[in-house]
Amino acid sequence: MLRNSRVKPPPFTAHDWEDNGWNVAVDEEKPFEPEYPQLTKAMKERGISVSNEDNLYIEASVEWPFRNIRGKLIDPQAEMPQEYMGLYGSRYNFHSGAILAEQSFSPTFDVSDSFSTLTDQQVREAVPPLNRWSDVTWTIWSHFAENPANLRYIIRENIVNSETCDIIDHALDYAPIDEETERTYDIDSEDGKALLGTPNGGGTAWLLKAGMSVLGRRDPRVTAMITNEYYTMIWDLGD
Repeated sequence: MLRNSRVKPPPFTAHDWEDNGWNVAVDEEKPFEPEYPQLTKAMKERGISVSNEDNLYIEASVEWPFRNIRGKLIDPQAEMPQEYMGLYGSRYNFHSGAILAEQSFSPTFDVSDSFSTLTDQQVREAVPPLNRWSDVTWTIWSHFAENPANLRYIIRENIVNSETCDIIDHALDYAPIDEETERTYDIDSEDGKALLGTPNGGGTAWLLKAGMSVLGRRDPRVTAMITNEYYTMIWDLGD
């Protein structure tokens, strides 16, 4: 669908996984090991369980190629840079109402980054309609959660997007990245709006939009955090 189209797609559900090429796998054995102590501390302060049992790893991926249209746009014999053309892996804590995004590789980025000769239109045609982190993550949460309305926190950890990292640096007054620094903002504040407008913050906004019929309107706050060169955003969605 073109970006300037006025026809809005219907909300996606788990029924759309197969038609859009997504393979959703639950890994009950993958241990939950936060990469840095400050994240574990922040989760505990918010009442989010850090046990293995409560932080279930679920991964969604789309493999090359997606549908026959790929043969018209990309050489079917071309060596693909990885096995998948999109991968989202997150911890789903249904007990505490939290999603912790660990891996985020969008189909749109993977295709455009791997095949620079494609036009924006060709990239849009090459990826499945269900391609955003927000939509895929919401379909997983709403499918597996007994009470989807219980979603209270979204954590984007180990952020590497340069635009998002720049805004976090600004929000934290360019604190040294090898020190532990964090600050919380209301969404109506200037820094809160700036963080929401980043690529990683925007995913939270789109997820709230995708789940609005279940979640209702929320008034989130965001905590920007840097520790040992790790960039993190914790979105407190409220009740």
